[in-house]
Amino acid sequence: MMLKPQQHPKRKEKLVIVKLWGGLGNQMFQYAFGLSVAKALGLALKLDLSYFAATPTADTKRSYELSSLNLNPDIAMPDELPFRTKTLLDKAMAALLRKPHFKIVKEKHFYMYDDEMLDSLNKSNSLYLDGYWQSYRYIEHLREELTAAFRINKPLTGKQLQTTQLIKSHTCVALHIRRGDYISNPHAAAVHNLYSATYYSNAMAHIVEAVPEAHFLVFSDDINWCINEFPIPHPHTFIQPDTASSATDMYLMSLCRHHIITNSSYSWWGAWLADKQAQIVIAPRQWLADTCANPCADGLIPPEWIRM
Repeated sequence: MMLKPQQHPKRKEKLVIVKLWGGLGNQMFQYAFGLSVAKALGLALKLDLSYFAATPTADTKRSYELSSLNLNPDIAMPDELPFRTKTLLDKAMAALLRKPHFKIVKEKHFYMYDDEMLDSLNKSNSLYLDGYWQSYRYIEHLREELTAAFRINKPLTGKQLQTTQLIKSHTCVALHIRRGDYISNPHAAAVHNLYSATYYSNAMAHIVEAVPEAHFLVFSDDINWCINEFPIPHPHTFIQPDTASSATDMYLMSLCRHHIITNSSYSWWGAWLADKQAQIVIAPRQWLADTCANPCADGLIPPEWIRM
């Protein structure tokens, strides 16, 4: 009797998995970097969402938010994720499941472009990317694709449509004020600055000098505080936030002509996704509370943006 050839499980294809964590702006940076790496290596991209089910207590509680955007990424299943420990059982299970071998790539320096790290990546292993990956240089070549992918996937309604009409009929400047976890979360407050009215006053004065007809649209996660405590001596409108999807307000920000952002990846994307032609973007000079760490943030801000 002839023996049938033994069937071995087929080894899974190599791929790139990027860990998502943080809010919408962070998730967009992580997806964009993962997409850039996957395209460069010709590998499939999947997202690791495990962070959202087990958020560390020190972190602000977040949820997966890319589902509000015009993309349909593949999500990594638990058995596709690399084993984090190296016990004999782990190794045996990996061999049994014919899992691809992963190279774990952790970001060394936040907000910095790391060309040496990029040069070290190749197709010999699957890659697991863990970091913020917040440098415009990682993704500038994908601007057209990302601008399309990061559009909201639901139609605007009611006051949102009214805001778009205001943007079309005026020279609008998106002004973003972030409070939220920068006040309520001690860990976030220790890392980030809470910007004062002086920064915004100087930024508005700079824009009004260049664009006298400027109309400021104020976006914030604490809009009632802004209405009561943030006087603006220029034409302006306070935008009530969409509590169902933060992506909607980011999209409205991206429709504006000019931008005054705070030290937040959320308003960074609102400015970066906008039309660059004749655009004025003002960003904080000091991105982080630790003044020694701020030179690292230079990789985050495009050179044509103005820092104050």
